[in-house]
Amino acid sequence: MWETSETAHISNENPDVLAETFYKPISNSSSRAWIESTLQLRKIYKEHKSKPIPSEIKSRLDGPSVSWKVFRRLNEALSYADSHTKDCKVFSYEERIPESSGQRLFLVTHPQHMWLNHKLRPLEERCTYEVIREGAPCKLYFDLEFSKVFNPSKDGIKMTEILIKCIVMCILEEFNLKISTSDVLWLDASTEQKYSCHLILQMNDIAFKNNIVAGYFISSLFMKIRKKIDADEVDHFWPQSEELKYMFVQDKDGKVVHFCDEEIEIDEEFHTESASNLSNEDWIVPNTAINEYKSSDAESISETANESKNLVL
Repeated sequence: MWETSETAHISNENPDVLAETFYKPISNSSSRAWIESTLQLRKIYKEHKSKPIPSEIKSRLDGPSVSWKVFRRLNEALSYADSHTKDCKVFSYEERIPESSGQRLFLVTHPQHMWLNHKLRPLEERCTYEVIREGAPCKLYFDLEFSKVFNPSKDGIKMTEILIKCIVMCILEEFNLKISTSDVLWLDASTEQKYSCHLILQMNDIAFKNNIVAGYFISSLFMKIRKKIDADEVDHFWPQSEELKYMFVQDKDGKVVHFCDEEIEIDEEFHTESASNLSNEDWIVPNTAINEYKSSDAESISETANESKNLVL
């Protein structure tokens, strides 16, 4: 038997150097093919660099499920997650390849594995949404937005701070739970034309039974806000009436509405993702100037909650 000391390896050289080495033309007749090969190699190199394979997905008996499977239909992804995994979530994203129509795909994986891959992507490509399952425990979340064009005098940051104070007081009154602004993850997606942000309540070991129950709480919150505006009385705990009125804006139809979406979706088509950008919006990132919430790198900021929550509201 012959032995050899040759070792196969992948070069870290520039793709142009690799192209010249492996695809260098032998004659002028192959010049065109060589140029096409160079362009293709450069394209593949850039795609793999910007969309790396998850750096570390280890299988352990006591660890999360190791699954990374993509589907083109939501029902297939949900079925696979239910029948083949124990703790995986379903995430949705738009296909980002040349000549693609932007078809929505569905990924089944554990939030930890998704995050390992997700944080390595360029910020502008972090366009992933979490599918919130009907009936699953969930965290409280809010979508806030208004047109700056129709409301030039409004300060979105001030309005959001007022709303967070209302949320803190309502949770105290409804559940006798003390939380603070540091329990609220504040994600900003504002543009020059629109104020847009997303709030997720990050209470340790506490979740709502499902998004329907969370919706009931949101309805109760806005009912209290309107009652306090009508009463116009001094309150030493809640924001004052004038502050509560300040949260109402004018929409594109000229109607006066609250800048927070007062309804919560309850079907499985609803999806959102905490640290990603939304289609046609700027990148969603923590508002570092005012965001008081602190999270460890390994912690999932998924809007759905673990099965292991100690208290379900």
